Amino acid sequence: FREQFFLTFRHFMSPTDLLHKLSQRLNVQPGEGSSSEEQSLVRSLRPLVRVRTVAALKAWIDEFWSPDFVDARNRGPLLDFVRNISKPYADTEEDREVEEESSIFSRRISVDQTYRRDSDRLPHSPVLQPPPRSPKLEFADFEAKELAMQLTSLEHKRFRSFHHVAPLLQLWGDREDPIIAKETKRIDDIVSSFNQISYWVATEVCTQPELRSRARVLEKCIQLAKECRRLNNFNSTMAIVSGLNLSAVGRLKDTWEAQPKRQKNLQDLELLLNPQHNYRAYRTTLEQVEKERPVVPAIPILSLFLKDLFFINDGNPRYVRNDLVNFGKLRTMHSVISRMKAFQAHSYDFSASPPRVEALEYCRNLRSLKEAALYKYSLLCEAKSGSGDTMGLRDKWIAEASEKKKKGP
Repeated sequence: FREQFFLTFRHFMSPTDLLHKLSQRLNVQPGEGSSSEEQSLVRSLRPLVRVRTVAALKAWIDEFWSPDFVDARNRGPLLDFVRNISKPYADTEEDREVEEESSIFSRRISVDQTYRRDSDRLPHSPVLQPPPRSPKLEFADFEAKELAMQLTSLEHKRFRSFHHVAPLLQLWGDREDPIIAKETKRIDDIVSSFNQISYWVATEVCTQPELRSRARVLEKCIQLAKECRRLNNFNSTMAIVSGLNLSAVGRLKDTWEAQPKRQKNLQDLELLLNPQHNYRAYRTTLEQVEKERPVVPAIPILSLFLKDLFFINDGNPRYVRNDLVNFGKLRTMHSVISRMKAFQAHSYDFSASPPRVEALEYCRNLRSLKEAALYKYSLLCEAKSGSGDTMGLRDKWIAEASEKKKKGP
């Protein structure tokens, strides 16, 4: 329950309010009009209550120092709490345990404040730009397998980089708050990466002037999606399939007809990722992956986790009868987050057959065109009937590409 509570309490209470409640619990007092027996019971239980309250705070700090305690608004109440812990009570074993925890909290706060103060004084290092890609590093120079391995490696690093509370901060936090924005940025980065992969795939297909080359690129893109699926990288698989279903690619009838055998592989992936019945085929497959032993790494489709959290949050009230917190709702959200956290815990190991460094450089700098530009290239690849001007531009484009190929790199 403690883990569920500290993950989800922000739905109905601020961190500052929770610190205040814990401080009150730390110094629990008998109620007004209580009998002498009740007062005696409270006094006898107070050391145990203090130990459990401090243990709860320790669990909160250990798991959620960021975002809750990097916020200056919560630093004062936390220091007040630590000072409260230090107040002398009966010299019992429980009190000595509480004092030890108080010392640990104080050191943690001091170290964090010193680090932030020194970091502010240090000059910021210039952002290192990746080296320009060699002209020899093109899509055709890599096998689908090694590209899939590098895409998966980069995607899993991004997937592991965000704190598991970040999806809930997106729902309940103030996105204008710099601390919240910092925590949720890494989720935004994954969404941006998904879109970049989709448009990169479409760009590679639509910027091939010759039908034969375009068909080969399309074939490799389908093979790349298949390799990502083999690695249980469902997020990149979805991104690639989405890219191949963009209108700029989908309208290339001659190109698709040149790869009839590969279309079966794509159809299998489309069946897996079919949105019908709330992505039932994909969800069933993901559950099977979760049950595998030994545990295998996987990258789920993040957007579906976020969608599930959104609908749970939106479709269930914050409070139930008599203004009681709807902990059933919060338990369900905790269950979704726990599944996502489990996927973050298991890494890929490609040390047995590492891909080339050049493949990593390539995957870090994927080229992608906007949708409007893609469609213009698509029309150059396969013009609409009766488009004389487009046919002229297409012939010129093919001639320039042919001349460039003759000259070589």
